[in-house]
Amino acid sequence: MQPKSTATKPETKTPTRVGAPADSQPEATQRQVDLEVDLAPRHPRHLILANPVMIASGTLGYDGYGRGLTPDLALRRLGAVIPKTVTRLPREGNPEPRWYPSSFRVGRETGESIMLNSIGLANPGIEQAVGGLSEQWALWDTTVLLSLSADSAAQFGEMAAMAQGDTAFQGIELNLSCPNIESGALFSHSAKLTATAVTAVKANNDLPVLVKLAPNVPDITEIALAAVEARCHVLVAKPMVKTHAEHLALIEAAKANEALVAMEVHKRWDPIYVDARDRIRSLGDFSFFSSYMSQPKSQLETFRAWAGKSSDISYYLNSHHIDFNLWAVGDF
Repeated sequence: MQPKSTATKPETKTPTRVGAPADSQPEATQRQVDLEVDLAPRHPRHLILANPVMIASGTLGYDGYGRGLTPDLALRRLGAVIPKTVTRLPREGNPEPRWYPSSFRVGRETGESIMLNSIGLANPGIEQAVGGLSEQWALWDTTVLLSLSADSAAQFGEMAAMAQGDTAFQGIELNLSCPNIESGALFSHSAKLTATAVTAVKANNDLPVLVKLAPNVPDITEIALAAVEARCHVLVAKPMVKTHAEHLALIEAAKANEALVAMEVHKRWDPIYVDARDRIRSLGDFSFFSSYMSQPKSQLETFRAWAGKSSDISYYLNSHHIDFNLWAVGDF
């Protein structure tokens, strides 16, 4: 059975929960490599994952909260799941249409190479999550993280207090990349707002806290440092920093505050990039690497209108190329 973030690992029990049925092969045969990781090793409650693989917030089941999952789904093979973000009050989300193209089929038929969505964070609110949905989450044989978004730092604290004591989840994710009312900006675009939100949550809940920050900001370093100095784990969408000095400063702050800082580079999971990496590695040793953008100009202009408002589009996109170079020709 999946450990659930306690200071000492719980004893193995008979698998009776969702995702817990025994497999055909013996456990000793299946688990040849120990991938278990503790994301909060110095926290009294810990945050233990069987492996580093998590289902991102909003993608679990038909509704993002696990609807439609069947008992034979082996959730224990995952490190953790993060149900869709909830807010203080229910939200209906944005009016239709919310997708462009309207479906993958339409996109394929029209030759569209990108898909855009504007859901508007539709959700049932935290009272329904803690009072209803969490009963189902408690049956899942894996680590569960509660994802929160709020309109103000005070509201973050209120939601954290409402979630205190619920044993269905073992950690809290702060979704700081959604608009708030208090300042008219994004929490994750402000180091001060990031710090106040983290502080409010930690003052009202004793679970480990992770922060999800936005990628399209002028300088993520100051904002990530604010979260780290509030003794909170941080996941930063690439690129993390611009200079080597900033990188070292972030590392030292993470060590001093006993926090973890991780960077997400999602192209490593893109099947096309994986295939390219395998082909490159079959060619032998490399001494030179170059890359270029092959997207249609119209697509780049669309992206620039969004990302270019607060960051250098070349810096933002080319970090993929740098990471791909290291990944393709190295061992990391």
